[in-house]
Amino acid sequence: MFGALRSSLMVTAVFISFTAQAHIGAVSGATGQTGMAAVEASETPFGNPAALAFLTGYYFTAGYGSTQKNQMGNAQDLSVSLTDNMKDTVVPTSLSYAQSTNRPSGYLEDVYNRDFKLSFGNFIYSGFAFGLGVNHTNTKLPTDQYSQTNVQTGLLWAPNKNYGVALVFENLLPPNQEVPQEFRQQQTMGLGTSFNYKKFVRFKADVTSASNNSFGKPLLAAGMESYMNRWLILRWGLQRNNELDANLYTGGLGFVGPKFGLHYAYENSPQNESLTRHSVDLALPIW
Repeated sequence: MFGALRSSLMVTAVFISFTAQAHIGAVSGATGQTGMAAVEASETPFGNPAALAFLTGYYFTAGYGSTQKNQMGNAQDLSVSLTDNMKDTVVPTSLSYAQSTNRPSGYLEDVYNRDFKLSFGNFIYSGFAFGLGVNHTNTKLPTDQYSQTNVQTGLLWAPNKNYGVALVFENLLPPNQEVPQEFRQQQTMGLGTSFNYKKFVRFKADVTSASNNSFGKPLLAAGMESYMNRWLILRWGLQRNNELDANLYTGGLGFVGPKFGLHYAYENSPQNESLTRHSVDLALPIW
């Protein structure tokens, strides 16, 4: 995109991430939902907080996603974020908000979910960063309402511009047992990799644990992205969700201009229509 977003194809990571409840942007969505540890203005506020140290500048992002469910109507999600990492910034910080409207199986009315996240990330030493995120989720059902607050930590080590290693633990605090299982913040982790080849193509792959840090039914995902020309990025990927027993096939395009970035993703699952989704993200550098 502009300098910092274009450098996202060069700063990469092996990572652990949580995707069951976390917001999925169009960049990640187009590559099999991989790359949460990559340095992307529209993804980093919702992903690994350690990546904030690598994202220089002041950004505003907005996103929209939609899922068509034949049996249960539409599901929609909206997101916005602000990221601050200027030269005089003491600790790189991001504030993000995501909301979704969904109708889970067995429910006759929509469920509304709002998620606020405040993240901090900074270098411990050159090329190695630590991040901390505080997440507050409010879930509103027709007759009940649940609030949950939890903590996320992450590490990101990038020894060079083509390869990196990252580690993220989601929801370190024990889950609230009073919240129904389907809305409960689960403790999860995963493992992944990302590699840039000659500043032309980026390969990404990850393994993410199921609920309660169990690797009995892991989520496996892989994707890649490549510049078609100076401005356009082509993305595609696939995912196997063993917990849901479903496959996910993804693709998308990104426009990376000097003043803004616009990304689109399409995700399709033949086995589970709730995973089929369209999403669009906009990223603007304010300074």
